[in-house]
Amino acid sequence: MSYVPNCEVDVFVSYAQVDDRSPRPGEDGWVTLFCNSLKIELEKKVGRINGVEISFDKGFSGNPTLEAKIKRILRKTAVFVSILTPGYLASDWCLKEMSWFVQFVGHQLQIGTSSRFVKILHSEVSQTDLYAKLRCLPDSLSRRFFYHL
Repeated sequence: MSYVPNCEVDVFVSYAQVDDRSPRPGEDGWVTLFCNSLKIELEKKVGRINGVEISFDKGFSGNPTLEAKIKRILRKTAVFVSILTPGYLASDWCLKEMSWFVQFVGHQLQIGTSSRFVKILHSEVSQTDLYAKLRCLPDSLSRRFFYHL
C-alpha cells in the first residue's frame, strides 16, 4: 500500500543488475539490502508496517516484455531513486527507466524545494559521463554512499 496519495509506488529504485551481486552465493546484494533498509526506515517514519511501497525491478532489466509493466509502475511512482555507478551509466535499460520517469512527471519533477528524482552515488563515476547521461535532469538531490580513502 502506497503512502503517497494518487500513487501506487512511493519509491522506485533504478539500478544496474551488476551492482546487486553478492560475493557470497545465496546472500542479498547491496541494492536489495538498501531497498529493504529504506522500506523499514520509511515505515518507521509513517508509523505503519507495509505503509510504504518500494519497487525495484529485480529480474526485470533488459526484458522487453516487461517494458509496459515498468512504464505503468513509473507513471504511478512518487519518487525515483537511481543508484549511480559505472554499471548504471553503461546500461541502456537504466537510462530508459530514468528517461521514462522524467517524461511521465514532466514539470512536476521538482515540487517546491523537493525533487522527485534522487541520485545515490554508490561508487565514483566519471563526472563527464554523469553530466552527459543526466543532462536532461534539473539539479536534484544527491547522496554519496562512498568515501575516498
